[in-house]
Amino acid sequence: MTPADAKPCDLCQQPVQVRYRIQVNQGGWILACPTCQAHCCHLPGYRYGGTWKSRSIKPGRR
Repeated sequence: MTPADAKPCDLCQQPVQVRYRIQVNQGGWILACPTCQAHCCHLPGYRYGGTWKSRSIKPGRR
């Protein structure tokens, strides 16, 4: 994975190729890695707002 492919998680700062746009407790929207999103999804006020994927990830054909 090259630095251009990955973006840091807003919570743990780890570079990842997939981030989830989430909101917790009426705060602002953040982009979280799958691990942080899994921890946050049980918190009060959790909202999911979409998925960001690196351009290097090619969607599979169906």
